[in-house]
Amino acid sequence: MSHSIKFSEECVSRESCQSENCFSFVNHCGEIMNCGDQIHDNYECELSERELIEYRINRTNLIIDFYDPTTDGDWAWVSGNIGPHGNKYMTLSVPKVTDSWYLTAFTVSPYHGFSLIEPVIQYDSTRPFLMTMDAPSVIRRGEQVGIQTILANNTPKDIFATVVLHSSTDYVFVKLGTTDGNVDEGKILLLGGEHHHFVWIPAGGQLEVRIAVKPIIEQGSFEVKISGITQIRSDTGSVEINVIPEGAQIGKHTSLVVDLKNRATVLKFLNIWVEESPLNPRDPMRKYIYGSPTAHVTLYGDVFGPIFPSIPVTMNDLIGKQGQGTADRLFDLSVNIWSLHYLRLTNQLNKSVARQVFVQLNKIFAHVMRRFEVNDTTNSGSFRMWDNSQPNIWLSAWALQVFMHGTFQDWENYFIVENKILSGVTSWLIRNQNLDGTFGELSDSYQRHPLNKKMQDKVTNTNGPFNVTLTAHVTIGLHLVIPHLDGKLKLEANLAKYRAIMYLEKHLNEVNDPYEVALLTYVLTLVDSSEKDAAFNRLYSRRIEDGSWFSLLVSWTYPNQWNNL
Repeated sequence: MSHSIKFSEECVSRESCQSENCFSFVNHCGEIMNCGDQIHDNYECELSERELIEYRINRTNLIIDFYDPTTDGDWAWVSGNIGPHGNKYMTLSVPKVTDSWYLTAFTVSPYHGFSLIEPVIQYDSTRPFLMTMDAPSVIRRGEQVGIQTILANNTPKDIFATVVLHSSTDYVFVKLGTTDGNVDEGKILLLGGEHHHFVWIPAGGQLEVRIAVKPIIEQGSFEVKISGITQIRSDTGSVEINVIPEGAQIGKHTSLVVDLKNRATVLKFLNIWVEESPLNPRDPMRKYIYGSPTAHVTLYGDVFGPIFPSIPVTMNDLIGKQGQGTADRLFDLSVNIWSLHYLRLTNQLNKSVARQVFVQLNKIFAHVMRRFEVNDTTNSGSFRMWDNSQPNIWLSAWALQVFMHGTFQDWENYFIVENKILSGVTSWLIRNQNLDGTFGELSDSYQRHPLNKKMQDKVTNTNGPFNVTLTAHVTIGLHLVIPHLDGKLKLEANLAKYRAIMYLEKHLNEVNDPYEVALLTYVLTLVDSSEKDAAFNRLYSRRIEDGSWFSLLVSWTYPNQWNNL
């Protein structure tokens, strides 16, 4: 118990605080803080749903701040077996920090039990001279880079230091010319070889030295090595810098289905996005930088990509892209869910892998739910791409589809999407269905520039946006979630699904885009529509066959859209 608890006649019939004062139990869990510690009178109080969400979003892991487990805080946490001689010597690498450390050690023996050294050993990692380096990890071709070098003098006297830039065939030193003792940025010299820079460091002080280099290589990585030498000791460090082509990096990918059930397939060409020449006739602008295109081919079997090359699987693992929006987190959530399903259906799922994946799944799910609207009455149940963006129909429908694929009875104890979330998304989508049965984005900006470019209307009718692609997309989500609904909402979802199907069947013959025809065919087949055969025939009639009988390639795209390399 705390030593500062104060007892008085006033507190005889009241609740005592841990620190000071007392309060009436009637005021328990109230808004007014009666205790000095502001904790005890609200102890064991239930948080509101909003307070719980705010806590989960804004909570901080203090272990990282105190112990630095991901950097240098656990450098002395090692273990080993002591041999028959009764001693063991271990050499540890001390991080370059000016800190005091308190070290202890213990042993466990089947004969002598548990032993702990006493007293605790205090160790100071302060060096008399210390040098650290910092530089960007990536630069563009043609850029110069400045390397920040910090020299620290921890002695009580001034010292003389020599900073040495080591020579290399990958870079040269950038020397600024001088005029009357002043730096002239207009006179730049590029010098190779080794270069020395002499400086004085005051006692107990630090000095920053910036060294500029220019890479000679056009692409790839190079290492810059710098040494600091004093009368006391020397220190050497290096940084690795990657040189990439100038301009914005654009990543494209395309997929190809190869049927290997009966025979091998010979592919003479691969359909890729890059033109053979970057030249644009009668235009000084280039399509891309010379020498910048690179490509890699990934082969995999009856799945969408490599199964758990890392845990969790991310967008960067599959298509080499990164993002922070809700759609990007939904992509990560979906690929991990479908990877689990694949391992489960092929009898390859083991508990050790599944346990790690479920932990990461819940973290990704928390990222997605961060932009789930619960307070706004009008938009309750919707998802946003960013914190301050508008609710999005496509994003909410896709979240509903991903959640339904992740709802599986066998792993409900590890990952589950609550029914109130599914009901909230479904109710919001139904409330925003148009009278003709279509689903359209609520804001003009999303209508003109949808988050998913495939939702862009290829055909516009006389009454406004066609919305056939987005309507088909939402219909898939409604079809998947209806078995998990009950009561009035289930009836409303069935009616909304029926109106959407009627609209898609009515406008099937007006759709010509390959993606839209394929999507409508999938939806009408999924809901077992009477027009599913007509949709499949329409899709089959738009196929493109290329090659001979032994290397026949079937695709659905526009003619002359690709370039063979």
